[in-house]
Amino acid sequence: MKKLLLSALLSSMITTAQCDEHSINHYIGVDVKLRYMPFTKNFGSHVFRQNYPEGNFFFGLKFNDYIGIEVGYSSTTQHKKNGLIIGPSTLLGLPLFAGETEIFTTSVQTNNVNASIMGFIPLSNNLQLLGGIGISRMHLKLSYQPIGNENGQLSPNEVQMRTRDFSKNKYIAQTKVGIQYMLTDNISIRALIGWENTQKFKLLSPKQPSALKTSLKNSSTYSVGLVWHF
Repeated sequence: MKKLLLSALLSSMITTAQCDEHSINHYIGVDVKLRYMPFTKNFGSHVFRQNYPEGNFFFGLKFNDYIGIEVGYSSTTQHKKNGLIIGPSTLLGLPLFAGETEIFTTSVQTNNVNASIMGFIPLSNNLQLLGGIGISRMHLKLSYQPIGNENGQLSPNEVQMRTRDFSKNKYIAQTKVGIQYMLTDNISIRALIGWENTQKFKLLSPKQPSALKTSLKNSSTYSVGLVWHF
């Protein structure tokens, strides 16, 4: 899948080089996203935050009324969650027995560089359907920090010793579809729904020695954006 997407993007870039530069329209913009990135049961689903905002800055080339390419950079700030799990249960792949309690704080952060082949279908002079398929290189950063248990609050030394950090880069497929409305000849707004193959982040281990594991399901994104065409 990754090789197929890279080949398609390369072919699109070659086509760009062969186009008359005066026939190519450029655009830049920013999307404000809501990301839903769920974790699998027993491997983070009740431990890490799964909904949070994200920003996407992008640049695109539109070769004609119907096709183009777009590259972007998406990033989030660090989003934290405080939680408590009472046994019997499972915590990041490990059993929590009856009578045991784990109080914790976690954080999640992502960023990615992405590239897509874009398609456009004009519906009127001002309104277009648009969609894209592409690939992104995502960096996922997680932190799990226990702060207490059934015996009370942990000491600072215990917290430091038991904190676990997860960090991983992966190439993942992504798609998006939506609408775009031209406000003027140079400015438009757009709304998109996206899907990302984040289930490739599977059974991740922390950087420190530990039996803890975490796994993701596929993600969805919902965004609105402002675009400047030039």
